[in-house]
Amino acid sequence: MSATAADEEEEPLLPQLAPMEYKTNSTGQAIVVMACTTCATAIGSFLGALVIVALPTMAKDLGLEDNVLFCRPIFLLGCLLQSLFSLACGLSHTGTQLIVYRAFSGAATSLSVTGDALKIKSATNICLLIASFALILSFVYWVGRQERQNRPTLIPNSLWSNKAFSSICISVILLWGAFTAFEQIINLFFQEVQGLSALDTALRFLPTCLAGGITNVAMGLLVHRFPAKWIILATTGISCVPPLLMAVADPHRSYWVLAFPAVALSPIGVDGLFTVANLVVVSVFPGDTQALAGGVFNTMARIGSSLGLAVVALVADQVTAHTSLEDKRSPEALMEGYRAVFWLMVALTAVSLVVSHVGLKQIGIVGRSEVLG
Repeated sequence: MSATAADEEEEPLLPQLAPMEYKTNSTGQAIVVMACTTCATAIGSFLGALVIVALPTMAKDLGLEDNVLFCRPIFLLGCLLQSLFSLACGLSHTGTQLIVYRAFSGAATSLSVTGDALKIKSATNICLLIASFALILSFVYWVGRQERQNRPTLIPNSLWSNKAFSSICISVILLWGAFTAFEQIINLFFQEVQGLSALDTALRFLPTCLAGGITNVAMGLLVHRFPAKWIILATTGISCVPPLLMAVADPHRSYWVLAFPAVALSPIGVDGLFTVANLVVVSVFPGDTQALAGGVFNTMARIGSSLGLAVVALVADQVTAHTSLEDKRSPEALMEGYRAVFWLMVALTAVSLVVSHVGLKQIGIVGRSEVLG
């Protein structure tokens, strides 16, 4: 049997399925599906917030208090596992293999969201950084070649020719990165600078939950009434405010003066962008491309989270290390680093605002013909 014949007999990665017959589900079924999805998302958010708030305490228990944001061995292990499982995803022959490898890749990502900033200038890390960019360019070239030859591609380059989609992906990387970093840094501000306990810190994050819930409900009520562009610009503009408030905050002042409004306003930008952008993605692509575009969009958000946290951790560590204060672990020294990254977050959200304004000029009200420009 020839190699070609053997390949044809293999189980395809994405098998051809018969057209599905759609039927209208009852209201009860819709409520159950929405409740399950909401609860699963809430559990994931709760566990993520639990790790963020408990990070300083865990670092002290593990003897890592001198470097809360960085753990080189865990980071390197995460990078290694993520690389191996990502390669395995690309070499998958069946849908089952892809799902399993993707699950392990996601788990490995959690180990590599932060890096060892102290060694970033070493020759080894510089070489790895260059190699990473080279691999990205190679992947883009290979995908383009596959697409020109009408072969299957993971993420076709033609997907990025849609200006609105590309702008949304850039915006979500910047905005989600700034939001993830803001949560982590303000948590350290409460515990490392103000000396609050994990419980007191958790209580100060409660406005985030309320604001996030209100934002999502508001998006559902407004998205079919106002152009998506202006909704995204308005929520992104609001997201510039929290890091700006914390950049000028005095650690000795009351929580209610600047920290409270900063925490309360922090989720509005990402929740608004994420909700509306998903609907825009559905509107600007045909049905056979919507799932792929939606998957790429969600992947960009995850990438933004990882990059945002790594970048601000690097900046905070370097600013604190070069402060004139002798005790680099003092609240004053730490605050200098945190203040610098808050200004960096302001810059990231401002760039996201500009990108959205330029790239979404032709986006109208979602669900109407003018959404396509």
